[in-house]
Amino acid sequence: MSPGLPEFAPSTGSHAVCTLRAALHKKLVSLFVKMLSGFWNLCMILRRLVLPALITALAGGLAACVSGQESPAPVMPPLAQTTDVNGDAATGSGACGLQVARLRRILAQDREMGHINESVYRRMAPGVEQAAAKCRAGDQNGALAILANLKRKNGYY
Repeated sequence: MSPGLPEFAPSTGSHAVCTLRAALHKKLVSLFVKMLSGFWNLCMILRRLVLPALITALAGGLAACVSGQESPAPVMPPLAQTTDVNGDAATGSGACGLQVARLRRILAQDREMGHINESVYRRMAPGVEQAAAKCRAGDQNGALAILANLKRKNGYY
């Protein structure tokens, strides 16, 4: 022992304090990870939904400021109506019919615009047709499960 310095003997409660500190640290790390995960999900939602609308609005406002005059409202061509509310004969009826028609429309548009390769389209098309067949047969849950799996595997959220 050094002269002038008190000797500290470990007390019986020091282990309990360390254990409590470790448990608190583990809990804080867990909460932080959950918070980051929630923030990531929010970022994905914003990226898909809000950001395109915000960019469009800002670009329209900027164009009006640059030109110095009011710009007319953009005229959008009407979207092709793929199916009615109850579905159609090609896709089935109900929610699965709407989802099949929607995915068909998205794939056709992505293919036309060059956002997906032809090989990806040929790989996904049979799965969409399989889901449509299940939907026509009345197996809505099976059709929706096929569509969800197909979208997940190919990056369509």
